[in-house]
Amino acid sequence: MTLFVPVPTRTMSQLGSMMSPLLSRSGATIVLFTGPDLGFSPFFWAMRGKIAIYNENLRSVAARHGCQIVDLWSLTAIQDAGMWAPDRLHFNPLDYHTIARSVLSTLGVENSSQPSQIEPVPMPSWRGPRTSDVAWARTYLVPWVLRRARHQSSGDHILPKRPEASPLGRPRF
Repeated sequence: MTLFVPVPTRTMSQLGSMMSPLLSRSGATIVLFTGPDLGFSPFFWAMRGKIAIYNENLRSVAARHGCQIVDLWSLTAIQDAGMWAPDRLHFNPLDYHTIARSVLSTLGVENSSQPSQIEPVPMPSWRGPRTSDVAWARTYLVPWVLRRARHQSSGDHILPKRPEASPLGRPRF
């Protein structure tokens, strides 16, 4: 998830009432993730309010259905532009490590995993980040906007890996 999309309250409620009974019967522990605080990002900053509303709706669903919540909003380690993948939508491996530690903590699982540390980066000039923003927009944003304008998904011409439903066999661990 890594990219998460805020959903309307009604949809969130339907999701909770559909998901919880199915998974709870199996004895599964349901773990939900809040959206991260994107206040550090000039481009995604405007979504902050919607993400906060999504998070509160998610907390309501979790409370009603006994789900665990990993709070990405308050996870300050991921609130740094250097912790995100180049597309600025997905986490990078350091973020996934940090999130995995949060999941273990939420579930009460002791572990010896240490926090990841990013190398300190010197403060760039004003021009450096703007050049990076233009390159990002050209590589990721403009193609995304054009696909949306054409009502086309990035997966429209990708064939399924398994077109026919069939058993997967025994998992290899």
